[in-house]
Amino acid sequence: MCKLNQKLIFLPFLNMPFSSVSWLGFISFGLISLGTPNVFAQIDDTDDFGPLLQLQGSLEDGDPTLSNGNLYDIYLFEGQENQTIKIDLESDIFDTYLIIQDSSGSRIIENDDGGIGSNAQITVRLPSDGQYQIIVSSYNIDEQGAYRLTVFEATQEELSQSELQAEAAMFLQQGIQQYHSSQYREALQAWERALNISRSIGDFQAEAAVLGNIGIVYQSFGDYEQALDFFGQSLAISREIGDRQGEGIAFNNLGLAYDNLGQYQQAIDFL
Repeated sequence: MCKLNQKLIFLPFLNMPFSSVSWLGFISFGLISLGTPNVFAQIDDTDDFGPLLQLQGSLEDGDPTLSNGNLYDIYLFEGQENQTIKIDLESDIFDTYLIIQDSSGSRIIENDDGGIGSNAQITVRLPSDGQYQIIVSSYNIDEQGAYRLTVFEATQEELSQSELQAEAAMFLQQGIQQYHSSQYREALQAWERALNISRSIGDFQAEAAVLGNIGIVYQSFGDYEQALDFFGQSLAISREIGDRQGEGIAFNNLGLAYDNLGQYQQAIDFL
């Protein structure tokens, strides 16, 4: 059977409306007490090619903090109903976390690693005319440093991909709930659907995560050879895209699978 310290991978990095899914393993930000906005920006949609908004900032001592202690900056912008935008939050120093709220402070969408590596990215269709808040923060507490925030007009293709990512995330979440209810075959079916969607849109980080979870199901079935195959696929993709966290989880899972097979030397090599 699967050991308790086997690593299920959760995906808080997908573009999901906050109210639609209760995420397992989701970072808890709590309620946000908004400080003074850093910038009020009018989103300019007259340029068909360049970014609508581009700026550099820094999380630093003295910035307001979320209820969990993470520093944050806030930027306000005016948006239009049905306007589709893509927001990139990048940093070479810390793992970025991005939140979009409406003028009342209600959270619309949030994201951890939707961009390249540990960078956050959100693609969203704005629900109404009015003012919106971009919350720039870090995934881990006590992280700070320089970042780049860029807003683009999103294409229909990018919006469609975001919607497919959300669908894959829903199947992933469904599988997690089923797994924890010992409904292993149902979890496997849900994760296979998530895997197919992730592969269809080239979401390699999600693909690696789901492959690892599928391996854990086979571990639960006692099919360790099949589990090793899926863990190996997860490791290969994580290495290819430079996902060090995913690589570490895959190493841990491979070590535990070899341990269950009684191949202790191989287990030591991974654990």
